[in-house]
Amino acid sequence: MRPRLASRAVLRGMSGAVTLAAAEANRDFPRPVLIAWGEDDRLFPRRLGERLAADLPHARLVDLPDCAAFAALDQPERLAELIGEALVA
Repeated sequence: MRPRLASRAVLRGMSGAVTLAAAEANRDFPRPVLIAWGEDDRLFPRRLGERLAADLPHARLVDLPDCAAFAALDQPERLAELIGEALVA
C-alpha cells in the first residue's frame, strides 16, 4: 500500500475519543517520553504534539525537519538516533 493510501486508511480508523482517553490514562506516566514530530506534517499539526507533550509529565517534543507523518520512513536515521539517546538518558 502506498504511504498516502495508508495515511488515509489510518485516519479513517482513528477516533478522537479513543485518542483523548489514551492521553488521559497516561497523564501520570512516570517515565521519560520522546515525541518526535515531523515539521512538514500536514495530517497532524504541531499543536497536537505540543498538547501531547503538555499532557505527559516527562515528555520531550523534538521537531524532525524534512519529515511528515511517518518519521520512520522520512527520517529513519534521525529517529533511530533520538530513540538511542532517549534509551540511555
